[in-house]
Amino acid sequence: MSEIQLLLSAVAMHCLHNKVVISLKRPKIKTEAGFASCVVKAQFFGQISLGKPGQNFTVVFDTGSSDLWVPSSNCVSQACAMHHKFKAFESSTYAHDGRVFGIQYGSGHLLGVMAREQLTVGSMRVQNQVFGEAVYEPGFTFVLAQFDGILGLGFPQLAEELGSPVFDSMMAQGLLDEPVFSFYLK
Repeated sequence: MSEIQLLLSAVAMHCLHNKVVISLKRPKIKTEAGFASCVVKAQFFGQISLGKPGQNFTVVFDTGSSDLWVPSSNCVSQACAMHHKFKAFESSTYAHDGRVFGIQYGSGHLLGVMAREQLTVGSMRVQNQVFGEAVYEPGFTFVLAQFDGILGLGFPQLAEELGSPVFDSMMAQGLLDEPVFSFYLK
């Protein structure tokens, strides 16, 4: 991983002619000891909502992975204390899966349990989406992250979790006319 990461903040994801369009712009970040300028510009992140009523999370839109995960209210690591946590007991559409998952990162092994939930991305509502509730986030990387979790946009073969990735679920539920998404940088 490069020391200099470029980070863009997603400000909107919406449906345009039945295609996913993610609008992005630079985040407003204070530079402290040069750290922010090194971290600022490598990842795209924006808002999603899980559950009914919706619980909002900031996630990285990651084209190099296929999994969706956010911190669980049961998470025990320091990183989770710094971010929004999913509270299953507050959602009327939550379905516990019972399977566990693990994803290996450079900083260590992220662990969690799987579930199904209503996912809202911009104006699109995906029903019964498989996602991971992280109960342990490794290392210091996630403590400093400006995002809560990750929404993978990669191919299903890249998934660590069993189930349909978000974009594939959008297609299967007829939310899009074509299997196309794009990033619009502002």
